[in-house]
Amino acid sequence: MDTFLHDAPIQHREVEGYESPMFLSYFPNGIFVLEGGVDSGFFHVVPEKYNPRLLQIKGCFKHVHTRQVALSRDSLNDGDVFILDCGNKIYQFNGANSKGFEKHKASEVVFHLKERRGFHIDLIVIDQDSPLDDEEQFWSLLGGKGEIKKEDPNSDQLEKKRTDIKLYRLSDSSGELTYTKVAEGHRVIKPEMFTSDDVFILDKGYIVYVWIGSRASPDEKRKAMGKAQQFIQEYHGNAPLPITIVPESSDLKVIPKLIKEKN
Repeated sequence: MDTFLHDAPIQHREVEGYESPMFLSYFPNGIFVLEGGVDSGFFHVVPEKYNPRLLQIKGCFKHVHTRQVALSRDSLNDGDVFILDCGNKIYQFNGANSKGFEKHKASEVVFHLKERRGFHIDLIVIDQDSPLDDEEQFWSLLGGKGEIKKEDPNSDQLEKKRTDIKLYRLSDSSGELTYTKVAEGHRVIKPEMFTSDDVFILDKGYIVYVWIGSRASPDEKRKAMGKAQQFIQEYHGNAPLPITIVPESSDLKVIPKLIKEKN
């Protein structure tokens, strides 16, 4: 494989719910995180035998995810959109503070479901601010009406940090493998700051790139991923950020791409 690639491949670590824009680009219809154990998968439905599922639609921009959650009113909150899929009937619950991105993704999910089922599906949209009093099935399946909890204020912290960019050097020249800050800001960080003798961590707030210089020491190369995970733990509170390992000679133009890459 190395002969075919002429070099070490680029490595990626993705974390469920916080996937990188590149990873998400491979799934144009979005990623559905569902409970396992269903023989026929997600889209095959026999209405009279269908077990209802509650899906949560959450995120911003490209990072809007669809995740199956417990079939309970306690799973609802006022900041997200939820889809209760009953087979031949779909309820869309819009939290009072849900975002336009989430509502748009919910419409895509509903279209995706309708497109793959060979029978008519009724869609009922319920807005938290103006609920429908006659939708007894929706509330009964969730355990009855009640107070809807507030969205966790820390749930979108990664989205708020997406404009940050910092460059750190990972080096063992002092006898101990440590990282030190080199520069901060899109206009400050330049490709020439990346030198072949060391490993560099490019922290973009929502993803961490580890660029491995061709003349970096064996210890720097071997421990690069582990030090990146330690870096995330120290500077991001162990947030589930994606990590991409980029060897120096994988692409001569890769550094300007990483610096300028947008969300």
